[in-house]
Amino acid sequence: MTDAPPFPFPENEAVRKVAAEMLWPKILKWAEDGGDNHPEEIRGDVVDCLGDAMEDDGYKLAKLLDDENVLDPDSQLVDVLDNFHMYQHNAVRESRVAWVKATGWVPTLKVGDKVTRPDMLSRSGKPVGTKRIPCVVANVGADEGIYTLQDGDTPVGPNGYLYPHTVIEVRA
Repeated sequence: MTDAPPFPFPENEAVRKVAAEMLWPKILKWAEDGGDNHPEEIRGDVVDCLGDAMEDDGYKLAKLLDDENVLDPDSQLVDVLDNFHMYQHNAVRESRVAWVKATGWVPTLKVGDKVTRPDMLSRSGKPVGTKRIPCVVANVGADEGIYTLQDGDTPVGPNGYLYPHTVIEVRA
């Protein structure tokens, strides 16, 4: 896996641009309903602006599009942009599946393995601080390169916290 692309997190610019492309049909409909006769001309600017933004809030995204002179937003566009996080979630999943296929990643942990996870992750997927929490693997998401972890030593069902393989450490 040398020269592998970085593992996708919600705040990766490429992931956000995929989410913006997914949301584009709704933005296009808003623009056409508002009388814009050439909305396709701004598609690239909208996708770039949303891809570069570190926001998920519809109002803040609309303000950013306004500040960048890309669109003249209204409350209807804010409502459309409020759904950006859902598209971002789907884009993360699709990007992770593609990452696993591209890199050939194979899980090294199994259900019941004892591991540690960071106490907190930043939105970009980096550990915040140095504190580690003892956990156990409750489920393996091989298609996305993630594990479901539960605090403690014994898994109780398949639910828990989703963590990317990049931040999990095996414990003795």
